[in-house]
Amino acid sequence: LIKSLKIDVIFNLADIPIAAKNVKQVFLFDWPYAVYPENPVWKIMDLKSFLYRKIKLFYFKLYLSNVSSWVVQTNAIKNRLKDIYSVENITLIPNAVTLEHTRKAPFYDFKLPKGTLLLCLSRYYPLKNLEIFIPLAEEIKKRGLDFKIIITIDELQHQRVKPFLSLIKDLGLDKVIINIGPVEVNNAPSLYKQCDALLMPSLIETYCLPYVESMYHKRIILTSDMDFSRAVCGDAAVYFDPLNHLSILEAIEEVYSNDILREEKVLNGSKQIERLNSWDKIVQMYSDILEDTTN
Repeated sequence: LIKSLKIDVIFNLADIPIAAKNVKQVFLFDWPYAVYPENPVWKIMDLKSFLYRKIKLFYFKLYLSNVSSWVVQTNAIKNRLKDIYSVENITLIPNAVTLEHTRKAPFYDFKLPKGTLLLCLSRYYPLKNLEIFIPLAEEIKKRGLDFKIIITIDELQHQRVKPFLSLIKDLGLDKVIINIGPVEVNNAPSLYKQCDALLMPSLIETYCLPYVESMYHKRIILTSDMDFSRAVCGDAAVYFDPLNHLSILEAIEEVYSNDILREEKVLNGSKQIERLNSWDKIVQMYSDILEDTTN
């Protein structure tokens, strides 16, 4: 196809560089597994997922020399690419997010319970580390705290979802961890308005959109103390150890015992939103890279 169409440059949005060596390739890198070899997520995924990603990683390493120009969305990923693979010619293009349209979205009532509602808006992936909610919920229940964790997963998303949801029910934690299932995009603004904070215990990410959405909707962010989260959230979040449920609970209690801290983080998030690039600027940055690569 490359030969028949006489392609000058490939704009690759996949996880792996293509094998062709005779054509220039601009590669938007956003597959976090390739730059987090030491991350505990490798130990908690099932064997099939582990082998699948190891094979992808093999081909990623095999073909990475075919890339002419790399594009990343955060400095955290840029630094890891350079340190692990000695990659050069990396351009940082932060993600653009357009959220003004959410103001016009019709209100949808999720009929959530009363209490302090902590939202984890995500599909089920091992990297999301949702299993940490089990001991966290047990501690919340044990202490009689009024925190509720709202999750948005479905059994079709992964083979682990059904046993995970069954365990929640068997342990009597379904009043603390409430699964509302997948959320349609148009209803997401309503969900943010009905929740108090974003709770994301992810182990790896490249760019997590709910961070930015939470800032836009003026919701406090509680998330993993990792380079990827700090690269996006900066001083707009409260951080915790994602492998320690007591660390997570400590962060939650700190936030809800300190009104000034909450206001400060929300304000910092609003400032972060103001600094986001427009789509026009992002398109121009990509156009420049593609043009420079063909020259």
